[in-house]
Amino acid sequence: MRDWLMSAQQSSRTGKIDSEADFEVALPPGELLPEPYLDRKLSIKSGRRILLLGLISGIALTLCFNVPGLSWLAFIALVPWVVGTTACASVIWAMLGSFLLGLAFWMVNMYWVVPITVAGYLGQGVDLSVYFLLAGWLLRHCYQRRRLP
Repeated sequence: MRDWLMSAQQSSRTGKIDSEADFEVALPPGELLPEPYLDRKLSIKSGRRILLLGLISGIALTLCFNVPGLSWLAFIALVPWVVGTTACASVIWAMLGSFLLGLAFWMVNMYWVVPITVAGYLGQGVDLSVYFLLAGWLLRHCYQRRRLP
């Protein structure tokens, strides 16, 4: 076990995998992973990918509300958004993606307000999108700073 741990620490410092044996060793019951493996985080640096993940979540949310028989999508619709928000390298892109997800979702699903008032439709869409922004900030804060899952 000690040799494996030293090999894993050396490979994490260099960023290379020394051998395939690093992944084949089973830990004894109750044994935790070494610290270098716990500190690895997914990092998405492209703003386009963040917006794409938000778009996928927005489409899935819209489908689970509007299409009969697709209500099961509600259980997995926010997963791409959560991954994008927590793994984004830039706070600005994460918050922009969260806001645009909320804006797109509410603009599509609140279409019935347009015949009543267009200004109310736009204001309500922006207002309700702020909740997605706040949820994205809270989610990112808990994941990045507090190390909560």
